[in-house]
Amino acid sequence: VECNAAGGAVTPARPARPPIVGSRLAGTCRPGSRAVLMASALSIDAGSMPFNDVIVNAGTATLLDNLTVNGNLTVAAGTLAIGSHTVFAAGDVTVNAALTTTTGLLDMNGLTGQTLGGTATIGLYDLTINDPAGVTQTTDVTVAGTLDLGGPLTFDGHSLSIAHAIAGTPNNLTGDATSTLIINGAGSGIVVPSSLAALLNLTISNANGAALAGPLGVAGTLTLSGGNVNTTGNLLSIGPAGSVVRTSGHVIGRLRKWAPLGSGVSLTFEIGDATAYAPMSLNFGTVAAAGQLTALEVGQTFEELEALESLDADAGI
Repeated sequence: VECNAAGGAVTPARPARPPIVGSRLAGTCRPGSRAVLMASALSIDAGSMPFNDVIVNAGTATLLDNLTVNGNLTVAAGTLAIGSHTVFAAGDVTVNAALTTTTGLLDMNGLTGQTLGGTATIGLYDLTINDPAGVTQTTDVTVAGTLDLGGPLTFDGHSLSIAHAIAGTPNNLTGDATSTLIINGAGSGIVVPSSLAALLNLTISNANGAALAGPLGVAGTLTLSGGNVNTTGNLLSIGPAGSVVRTSGHVIGRLRKWAPLGSGVSLTFEIGDATAYAPMSLNFGTVAAAGQLTALEVGQTFEELEALESLDADAGI
């Protein structure tokens, strides 16, 4: 199917363009406010072809050039194969089926707020947020390349995986105590922004580790299966129902845990310095009142520990 191969514009006369079932879509279309439905295997050479709404409903739609979507982009069924190209989306992006990429970019560049969601986990290489009103993530998202925050990204209640340092304005990233941040891959210089003050879970499986730009509370599980977490003078606090699961890596800096009420209470602090893991274990016969304790990496003086209230007087221990 060729759309405007001869240079003239084609405007659909119906609310939705009939399914495109040919092998190639090329040229320039003027779809107005209507949707283009892709319902077969297609190669899309659409560098100069702006669409309003795009719906992939069957087969694999493979980009041979960049794609501009001025409305909503929906992968209802089948696959949208971005490859190494860029998709510019000004509306909502919904993935209920498959979206594949190699080194491609999804640039969400609307003006009034967008959603990135659907029923499938979305795996991207590069993701850029350029909408000044922000993007709300409503499914789990993995970014293997660069997350570039020119506008806000909110992932409340969902999982976000990053593998490299956040570009743009890192504090545009926000989550809450129901959110999970996963730091994987092999990128260096990754910093958890201070805009993330609370998470449900934090996983570190990147050998280069990560640093904190501000205090962080983890209500659920801190998983250490790669590099270290450097608190850089901030406090990493595990909630009263939280835990630490460690196979490798540790916390460099201040790690706080709760000591629960009861007898025979044991706590292990997964701490160390830049070169060595040096955990601290505490055993208590009885804890009369639940409270918090803070441990630091080796090399701190007793005076420094006192100043940082390493042993909370109100813990009842």
